[in-house]
Amino acid sequence: MAAYSSITTAGASADWGFESAETGLFVESMSETASDPYEFLMDNRGRRVGFAYNVNLEHAISVSGEMNGTFGTTGLLADAFGTAATLVNDTASIFGITAGLVWLTSGTLSKSRNGWKSVSMSYSRYPQITS
Repeated sequence: MAAYSSITTAGASADWGFESAETGLFVESMSETASDPYEFLMDNRGRRVGFAYNVNLEHAISVSGEMNGTFGTTGLLADAFGTAATLVNDTASIFGITAGLVWLTSGTLSKSRNGWKSVSMSYSRYPQITS
C-alpha cells in the first residue's frame, strides 16, 4: 500500500494514498459519500418548480481490502453492528458534515481458492446521532 503523501506541482497539490494504515485490514479502497435528501415541489403538470432540503444528512463510508488479522480482534475487524466504530483514516469532515457517530451497516467477507481473504465494510454516520 502506498504511503500517504502530498505532491505539489505548479502551485497545485494532490494527495496520494491513504493517510494511515487501518488496523486489521490492508486497505485497497475507501470511498465516502455525503447526502442530504430533498423533496421537489411540482406544479399541476408535474414540472419541478422548487425544492426543499430535509436537513437529514448522511455520511456513507465504504472500505475494502485484504484481511490482516482475525475477526473480533482489533481495528476494523473488531467492529460490530450496534457499536460505534472508529476509522483511522480521516472521516471527521466531509461537505459540512462534522458530527455524528460512525456505525457499521454491512460487511462482506470474500474467500477464493487461490486468493487472499478480503473484506468490504460499509458504515453510516448521521450528524443527529452523537451518542
